[in-house]
Amino acid sequence: MATRPKSAAEVGATSVLEAPNVERERVFDPFRHWGYLEADLDPLGFLPSLSHPELRAEGEIAQEARGVYCATVGAEFMHITDPERRRWIQERLEGPQPA
Repeated sequence: MATRPKSAAEVGATSVLEAPNVERERVFDPFRHWGYLEADLDPLGFLPSLSHPELRAEGEIAQEARGVYCATVGAEFMHITDPERRRWIQERLEGPQPA
């Protein structure tokens, strides 16, 4: 069964809808890799947080990424080779949190 080609309006709408996701991914990806360096993982305060040049992002999306990956809990999962398993962890960390 053949599918009809998308109209210019549909293509434009798709790219507009995907643009925020592209920007979000661009900002979130370095935090997934390096966010643990800025995380507050030492409750006694003996180990200072480190900075990484890729984490110098600013803005609302960067603040959201910092809230997920640079808080008091860290998760190391980017080394997992199975993309489906890695995505599952990512979705749990970045998705809505239970109250």
